[in-house]
Amino acid sequence: MTQREAEWRVPPVAPPILGAKGDLALPPLYLRTAELARSFAALCGAPAALFTPTADDPPIIHALDGDSAAHERRGAAWVAPAKPGLHPLVRGDQVVGFAVSVRFAVGPQHQWMAALLPAMPDDRGPIDRAVAVMEGIAAAAASEWSASARYMARLETDLFVRETAVSMARAGVVTIGVAATDLRADDRSLSILRLSEAPTLDCLLSAFAPHDRATIRAACAAAPVPGRTFCKTCEIDRADGTFRAIRVRVQRLEGDPYDLETVITVSDVTDEVARIRANLTLAERDPLTGLYNRGQLDRIVNAATEAAQRTNTMAGLLLIRVDDFPDIMRRHGRTSSDALIRFMARAVSNLVRASDSVIRLGEADFGVVLSEATSSAGIAERARVVFEALQTTVTIEETPMEASASLGFAIYPNDTQEGLDLYGAASYALNEKAGTRQFSRFDKKIRQQRESEIRFIDEIRQALTNREFQPFFQPKVDLETGLVVGFEALCRWRHPDRGVLTPGAFWPALESPIVGADLSNVTLIGSFQAANMFRKMELDFGHIAINLATQQLMKPDLVDLIMDLQLRFEVQPSEITFEILENVLFRDKDTITGNLHRLSQVGYRLALDDFGTGFASLSHVREPFIREVKVDRSFVTSATPSSQQIVTAIVHMARKLNLSLVAEGIEDEETLRKLRAIGCKVGQGFVFAPALPFEEAAEFLGRQRRIYELLSGTCI
Repeated sequence: MTQREAEWRVPPVAPPILGAKGDLALPPLYLRTAELARSFAALCGAPAALFTPTADDPPIIHALDGDSAAHERRGAAWVAPAKPGLHPLVRGDQVVGFAVSVRFAVGPQHQWMAALLPAMPDDRGPIDRAVAVMEGIAAAAASEWSASARYMARLETDLFVRETAVSMARAGVVTIGVAATDLRADDRSLSILRLSEAPTLDCLLSAFAPHDRATIRAACAAAPVPGRTFCKTCEIDRADGTFRAIRVRVQRLEGDPYDLETVITVSDVTDEVARIRANLTLAERDPLTGLYNRGQLDRIVNAATEAAQRTNTMAGLLLIRVDDFPDIMRRHGRTSSDALIRFMARAVSNLVRASDSVIRLGEADFGVVLSEATSSAGIAERARVVFEALQTTVTIEETPMEASASLGFAIYPNDTQEGLDLYGAASYALNEKAGTRQFSRFDKKIRQQRESEIRFIDEIRQALTNREFQPFFQPKVDLETGLVVGFEALCRWRHPDRGVLTPGAFWPALESPIVGADLSNVTLIGSFQAANMFRKMELDFGHIAINLATQQLMKPDLVDLIMDLQLRFEVQPSEITFEILENVLFRDKDTITGNLHRLSQVGYRLALDDFGTGFASLSHVREPFIREVKVDRSFVTSATPSSQQIVTAIVHMARKLNLSLVAEGIEDEETLRKLRAIGCKVGQGFVFAPALPFEEAAEFLGRQRRIYELLSGTCI
């Protein structure tokens, strides 16, 4: 038997083929074509061979029945026909047989399958049936080829994506087969681990520090469960004192239980770990000064108090606030202000021990934690030294800058009884002296005062919620005719237990940044509402004067609020006058003067209240938005010749500058007579009426108008 004949021989019956999961799969194609050849020969009643013509010489014969040499001659005579079907096989001038062929797609090309017969059969029926069978097997072969091609294409894509991902991750890959010795490491992994080769796991682990080897070996040997990843970052010390950080991931692949692989990826994450360490350091430090930041305060204070307990010593906390820092920023700019903060930070750091900690708590606030001090006097002395050093002149970019700070401090355990912590005690002391260029130690009186203020603010908040605050209205009278020309709105507190209270009882709340604006807005909103109600009652009320508090004037949206009230209550700007104290013009100048200019531009009249008692009065009356001055009651009620001369001078100055003038605090007829004698036109005070609730003010206004009309003969 020749070698070729041996290749042609096939088992008479195709054995069952088990798939990867143990299920029964189709037999390979060459076994099916062998069965087809025998079936075809039986159908045709003649010897036959089944083969696939290719460019090979001779064609590949899959199976045969009969004389193999004769079939080989017939195959050699094969020429691709114009179309599938039955056609003769011609060699020279001689017909050597016949072929029954079909054609099927194999990717972008077509493949022939043919059955070789020795002679033309008499009956075409078996041939037609054989062709149908051949077409079925050809279709199956084409489908198998297509599926295989798609699978290979997907496999190539997956391999490309995997290689790209590994390359982008800068990771090296090591695989370990079923046997621990079957280890394959790619070039990148060897480069990362600084190895020339790694034929075994022991060789691979030699790149790591001894304390990491056992952990990685255990991960490779048993755990983790397939699909779950083990990850560890291992640090390898260098000879120069630096380190390398290698991230190791170990994962068992899911698949055939007899062919599991363990995949190890290694990545050099030295730079990443270094950045994390740097960020951790940055997270503890203030970037401008390099001091500890606010987040470290509790940790440092707790450590200091615990050390004080352990060593029977003391701990101190100094809280420092740079005075008038917002004004410094406004006058000198951010760059110079930052330079000042850095100067303060260095100054404080140079005045404490290395074992003490300096913390930047806020934009212009610092804390100093003094650890294991031996006496309270020593802490107090250190606080004094730090405080005095911060009262200085700092030259920044050749510009002298006056700087000062307030300081409050507390001592552990002396000042932290009754549940008050060290920071709370020092805060009480600082807030007592903030902005005063002084320093103080916490004591119980400060705490009691601060707690009383907190309770008071809470009471004000509750009163605002209960609508206990209301505007009252004091008449402003023409001193010649006796007619009411307007009202001043004054806030009153209808206290449920203490009756009606004047601002003297709640003045600190008006200056509070917490409730001051809300409290002042009671009068603001109530005055616009009163103007609307006066008009609906057809009462000529002139105007209502409203005091604008500092907390209101510092709000950028003040004018927007007033314009909303104007539209809501249909009030004309001429019906409202806003009064301000002179001293507010020194605070947050840009915002306050901006608001005042805008109010003047939309038609509201502005007046200086308590004129003569503030700073630089004559400079403020030159402001273009000031159209009225009110002489302070301290000059009006005083009987001294100097006070009378001051009032006379103010009256003449107002007349020269074309400013309206109002005298407040007129309480008796003698004062009224003197004011009229020097030419004062408008006044208000108890001699006419106190501040009245709206209903009584409306009644007073109606009565005054009625009397005037009766006396002037205009009432019929």
